[in-house]
Amino acid sequence: MTDDEYAARLYCRILNIEEDNGDANTRHILDMINTLTDPERTVLECRIRHGKTLKQTGEYIGDLSPSRAREIEIKAILKLRHRSRVNGMSISKPFFGGHK
Repeated sequence: MTDDEYAARLYCRILNIEEDNGDANTRHILDMINTLTDPERTVLECRIRHGKTLKQTGEYIGDLSPSRAREIEIKAILKLRHRSRVNGMSISKPFFGGHK
């Protein structure tokens, strides 16, 4: 999977949408990924880029339970959804559920 495809999938995961309609800002998303911790980046890579299960992800990282891998994944997604990280992103749907 290319970086662009990975960024598009991650974009959809961040926004909780089924598919990208072509407005994902790939460079910005890849920059956002680089602000995460190593475990967070690794979990997202395993889960989104490589399609690994939580069990496979935990084993790849090193004796991590599936529930802990899921916690890390959720934390990473929430960080990427934070307002401070999405400034400048072009998005087609309300990102914060209408909250201001």
